[in-house]
Amino acid sequence: MKKLSSLGVVLAITAAVFLPSLFGEFLAYDDELLLLDNPTVHGLSVSNITEAFTTYDPELYIPLTLLTHQLEWSIVGDSSPPSLSHYKPRLAPNVCSTSVFDFAHLL
Repeated sequence: MKKLSSLGVVLAITAAVFLPSLFGEFLAYDDELLLLDNPTVHGLSVSNITEAFTTYDPELYIPLTLLTHQLEWSIVGDSSPPSLSHYKPRLAPNVCSTSVFDFAHLL
């Protein structure tokens, strides 16, 4: 029972860490460059998908990230608040991946 309660604590902490991202604006670190000012992520198209895999920056080769942003942009577009629509789908996978590692630790 103690092990399961530690899993609950880890899940709660993970959700609490990511929860503020659902209600704020995009961050000034890289969100503007990666999402708002990057036409590659403004919708799914053959040219955007091709560019996601063929554009190479030695510091930032992230084709799967670009594809998920393309999909999100196709679904929600340039909605307001933008962070809610673009980061909400990422909360559940982050909580689940954290719980997998904590659950494996319990075994």
